[in-house]
Order: sequence, then structure tokens, then C-alpha cells
Amino acid sequence: MTALLSVRGLCKTFAPSGGDRGGSAIAAVRDVSFDVAAGEAVALVGESGSGKSTTARLIARLETPSAGEIRFAGEDVLRTEPHRPSLGFRSRVQMIFQDPFASLNPFHTVGHHLRRPLLRHRKAAPGPPLDAAVGRLLEAVGLTPAEDFARKHPHECSGGQRQRIAIARALAPGPELVLADEPTSMLDVSIRIDLLNLLLALKTQRRLGLLFITHDLGAARYVADRILVMFAGLIVESGETAALLDDPRHPYTQLLVSAVPSPDQPLGTTRAPSASRPSSARAGCPFSGRCPFVMERCLTELPALRVTARGREVRCHLPLAP
Repeated sequence: MTALLSVRGLCKTFAPSGGDRGGSAIAAVRDVSFDVAAGEAVALVGESGSGKSTTARLIARLETPSAGEIRFAGEDVLRTEPHRPSLGFRSRVQMIFQDPFASLNPFHTVGHHLRRPLLRHRKAAPGPPLDAAVGRLLEAVGLTPAEDFARKHPHECSGGQRQRIAIARALAPGPELVLADEPTSMLDVSIRIDLLNLLLALKTQRRLGLLFITHDLGAARYVADRILVMFAGLIVESGETAALLDDPRHPYTQLLVSAVPSPDQPLGTTRAPSASRPSSARAGCPFSGRCPFVMERCLTELPALRVTARGREVRCHLPLAP
């Protein structure tokens, strides 16, 4: 499968906050590499602070990488567009943010939010063609009658409807890759499945590459073809969705999977992941402070990302099964 997006060795280090020269820099993303193909959904999962959203922002060129390579459709965009992304790149890579209300200007109508990207990316001419394009976008995300929604303001819409508007706005430039950053986490449980079904339908209909950022393994299983597990800025395990979740190899992935409620398990017996922070020993494995299988070398040596015979990638010193 040919990669639409190819990320290699991506890193992002933030300087100490508040001008504290004695403080430590924060390595939010460390040596991250993966591909996303057209028509493929890849989930990036992990707890808060693991570097998921920063990775998405680096790919969207909302943050500048400290190191690494981002190739889109074979082009090294950090080399060809070193200072800022072109309008062409923006039209091909779009992002859906976590909070649909914060990402929409409350003073403007829904129609205004969709007309702007259509005009900016020259997808429709002013007048009736523009209004028709707005209507098609709203219908594509299930907001009908489109004319009524186009006249509304964001506060007149429910949370689920606002996220659909945000998705429609992301679709306006005609992207090939969509980065969805926790798109359902602020919605009621009852409407999350509808949004996930919408994303899957759009991915199939438009052959979109989808990078789905989430901490919810249930949502990842439902949406993704492959899963990347992230901890302390590192990819610690990756593989096809069913294989990874049914047989997690990395101790952190095992911890995440164990925290997912099972229909056969009595309420209150599920163990949630520890809230302790990653190990401060930079040379060693960042999970060593929480790992039940920690060894002496884990404290001093960062594990390499190893590939099993079946194509799973695991960053761990433990012996790997095929």
C-alpha cells in the first residue's frame, strides 16, 4: 500500500517555560515514524500528555518540528516549504479539533464558516455556486435542511451538530488527509457512534487518509485499520487493530487494554492505568517506573523499536513472540 503520508524520525522539543534557563527542555515527540495510506484509518492512542496531539499539529504544520521528515504524496514538505506551508498543502491536509465550539467563531453563521475555505481555496465561485457548495457540504455531514443550518450560529447547534460543522469545514478544501484530534471526546456518549460512522463513511467515499487521535481504545478499534500506541513521546507499539488489541505485546499497551471495561467483567473490577509520571531517567525506558517486568537494563538503555515476524513493532527489552 503506497503511503500518502510518511513520517520519519519526527521530533519536537519545547524549551523551558517562562524563560527558565535552568529548567529542562520537554521532549514532547521523539523519533516518531509511521505511514498513512489513502483510504486508511490509523489511530494514535495514549494517555494525556503522551504527545499525540503534538504529533498531529506537527503534521498539520501548526508546530515546527525540531527534527525529522514529513513526506506527503512523496514530497518532502519540510524541505520544499521550509518556512510555512503553502495553500496547496493546507488544501490537502486538514485538521478537526477536539472542541467544536472553540474552533467556530460564535459571531458568524455556519454558512460563513463554510464559505471562507471554499473561497480561499477556490473551490466555488461567489453567488449561487458558492451557496450550492455550502449546501453540499452540510448534506455530506448529515445536517439538513442545509439552508436552515447555513443561517444558524454555532450556539444554536448542539455539540454533535457543531462537530459536524467542523468536519464540513475541514472537507471544504477537498483534503486527501484528515487529522482528527479527539473529535468525539467532548460529545455525549449517545452521539459519539454517529460521528464515528460519519468519519468512516467519508473516509470510504472520498478515499481519505485518516489519522485518528484518541485515548479511547474502543473508538480506535471501531475506526482504525492500524493502531500506534504512544507513551512519553515515543511509539511503543504498532500493528493491525484486531491483532494489537487482542494480543498486546508492550506492557503499556497491556495496561491500556486491561483498563477497557469488558461486558463479562463485574462493575468496579477494572484497573485503571496508574497516574504516575513517566520515568525521569532519559537514558532508559520512560515506562520503567510503571512496568511490572522492569529489568536493570530498562533503567539505563532506551529500547529500540523491534519488528516481529508478523509485522508488529514493539519498543521493549522483553523477548518478543513472533
